Amino acid sequence: MQRSTHDPEIWKRGPAAKWVDPNDLVPWERNPRKNDPAVDDVARSIAKFGFGTPIVARKENNEIIAGHTRHKAALLIDYSPVPVRFLDLTENEAHALAIIDNQSNEIALWDEEVLNELVIELEEELGDICGFDEDLDFDEEPAAEDEAEACAEPEENTLLDKLNALVARSEQKSEEGLEQS
Repeated sequence: MQRSTHDPEIWKRGPAAKWVDPNDLVPWERNPRKNDPAVDDVARSIAKFGFGTPIVARKENNEIIAGHTRHKAALLIDYSPVPVRFLDLTENEAHALAIIDNQSNEIALWDEEVLNELVIELEEELGDICGFDEDLDFDEEPAAEDEAEACAEPEENTLLDKLNALVARSEQKSEEGLEQS
């Protein structure tokens, strides 16, 4: 792994994020990430908890690098201003970072035992946020016959059962990605 050239004194240069009107940000037109299905849940999360993670954008032109879903959610619920971390990157660097940021979310796996414990503890807080509502359908994409069991909606239809099905589906996609490498 290459050593970072990040300046450890960067904090002296100013705030990590600035508060910006979301209408002043420019979505990356070629963003390959399809995030519309997550916007409503992210909007509910922002409405309940506020912004925990800033949007990341290019300093030069306000183009969003990371946080397209948070941006759409903020616009949906008229949440303004939003925190934005501006980076001084070239267009190619920004687009590479956007892909890396999204791909790393798909590579990460869950510690299922700890996750199950947390979901039980936090069921009330999770409630109707993050896709854990009663109407969640895990078969958004048509499953192949041999995948049908892993993606099928649980019979008990509890929050924990839904989360377990989501984890199984995520792990299956991760394994498929590793096999293709």
